[in-house]
Order: sequence, then structure tokens, then C-alpha cells
Amino acid sequence: MISIEKMKKEYIDDVYEIDKLSVPIPWSKSSIEEEMNNMLASFLVAKEDEKIVGFAMCWFIMDECHIGNIAVHPDYRKKGIASRLLDELLKGCKEHGTTYLLLEVRSSNINAQNLYKKYGFKELVVRKKYYKNPDGTYEDAVIMDRDL
Repeated sequence: MISIEKMKKEYIDDVYEIDKLSVPIPWSKSSIEEEMNNMLASFLVAKEDEKIVGFAMCWFIMDECHIGNIAVHPDYRKKGIASRLLDELLKGCKEHGTTYLLLEVRSSNINAQNLYKKYGFKELVVRKKYYKNPDGTYEDAVIMDRDL
């Protein structure tokens, strides 16, 4: 059974490991901790029993929400966990009075783009060479948005 709860300091190592498995250049542990303490940020984790299997993070700025990251451990993907995390983020958006959502996603991450489209996000623009890769190359970002 998957549960969604607020991020706690003791989950930083697990979130960091999931991020390392999910993106070419993960956030540092100190960056994760900083965002936990950022008053504009909302940081959630998905748990199966007591194991952290995914996380989501966004920032609330005025009446906007910028989704920073949604990631699920590779062993737990395709089980609806990202959708559950996104559902909880959207619930938080309604509680904050958010009217507009924005995110960027790697152009190669078609699964994430399809998830966001399922939730009504539309492609706004492609930002060239937005993401840096470990080998020094760059990848475009697809900027997506939706009204709430």
C-alpha cells in the first residue's frame, strides 16, 4: 500500500538515491535539505510500508506552482506512484490558491511528458540546451503549463 506524506529529514538519503537513479545530475543532499526548509517549497514522499519509493517537490510563488521534480525508484515505476504524487501536489495547489502550474521536463523523458499531458499540461515552449549531462552535452527542456 502506497502512502504519501511530507518529507522528513530522515528521508534525505533515500530521496537522494532515487534522484541519482532518475536523473543524470541529481540534486546534492544539501540541496534537498535546503529545499525541505524553504518556506516556498512543498516536498512529499511516497512510501510503501516504510520504504521511500518516490518523491515530488514544488515551489509555491504567489498564485503559481512550479513543479521541480517528481521521481520514482526504478523498481516501483509503472505502478501509479507518480500519479499519486502529482495528485497530492495538485491538492496542495488548491489549498494554496494556485491558479497556474509550470514545469520543465527533459525532451527525452516521454513517459513524464505523457503523465503531465494526462493531467492537462500543455507544451508551452522548448528551451534549448537547458539540462547539462555528465558528459558535458546538453539536452533541451520541454516547458509545460496548465491552469488550475
